[in-house]
Amino acid sequence: MNVNCFSEITESFLRKRTFPGGIIGYGNAEKVSAYPFGTLDENHLATESALYDVASLTKVLATLPAVLTLLQKGKLDLEDPVSRYLPIPYRSILVWHLLTHSSGFPPYSDAYKWASGPEEILKDIYQNPWVKEPGKEVVYSCLNFILLKKIVEKIVGDYPAYLKEAVYEPLGMEKTGFLPDKREDIAPTSFRNGERLRGLVDDELAYYLGGVSGNAGLFSCMNDLCRYAQEWIRPSRVLVPTVVALATRPWTSRIPGDLKGLGWAMHTSRSSDGPLFSSNSYGHTGFTGTSLWIDPDHRRFVCILTNRCFYDRHTAESKDAMWEFRRRVGQIAVSIMDSERAG
Repeated sequence: MNVNCFSEITESFLRKRTFPGGIIGYGNAEKVSAYPFGTLDENHLATESALYDVASLTKVLATLPAVLTLLQKGKLDLEDPVSRYLPIPYRSILVWHLLTHSSGFPPYSDAYKWASGPEEILKDIYQNPWVKEPGKEVVYSCLNFILLKKIVEKIVGDYPAYLKEAVYEPLGMEKTGFLPDKREDIAPTSFRNGERLRGLVDDELAYYLGGVSGNAGLFSCMNDLCRYAQEWIRPSRVLVPTVVALATRPWTSRIPGDLKGLGWAMHTSRSSDGPLFSSNSYGHTGFTGTSLWIDPDHRRFVCILTNRCFYDRHTAESKDAMWEFRRRVGQIAVSIMDSERAG
């Protein structure tokens, strides 16, 4: 097999207007390959260096490594009560509950619709009355990672500066960050307030929190995303192997709901990596049409950057098409890598 196998699948989804284009990346610790397809905005070709709103990949590309590096430095513990750092009234919620989405917080907050600014949004999240007992159910929640980002800020101060120093610069991730310069090649997403979002985050909470948040807001390119994936396969510059193993084991196997590691989703038969990934694989997706899946057993990864929200943001058809696309791409990429290794 070769990269031409991607052509048929990408053309099919381009015709369906699932997205205007994107980039597929795959590889291992030694080699990376990228396959750009389509356009950024129906006018400019998608390229390996283009920036994409990675949406909820922010949780594992920014918030998670920030927490884990502080864990390595002894500045944070997974058993720390969240109330030690933030003004929440729930003393039984621990840091690991946030990381595994077992905190009891609801999935999202509508406070952005009425709040006067970021501080009022945060106050509403801190005092959320719908919080349930922690450790009883896995409910995926953006609020968990908004809280984790605020915890990191309490410890380090400047959140973007810490990420740049502790994570992105050591890995050579030169283009990854929040609030990018709009002179860059950036894939636009949906409309907000009558304006096409380009360089501004698509997620509502992250947008009204000022564009720098723990749940969304990060922009990255395929080159940087592959460098990050390689660090998880062969940790050396940012993470230590013990912490990678800690984060990627199934933490919620005895808690009802989706199987989670620390930050990561764990592989199941229905996960978006597809059927050819090993049972120990872990990954994450983003609402805008992004994903990263890592297979530790075979020491390889597959990642996708698209701007699905350019055409259609909320319909089930769009979300289902993205799920199917991710799985098909995973199957092709794994087959290519297996063929190359066999050859």
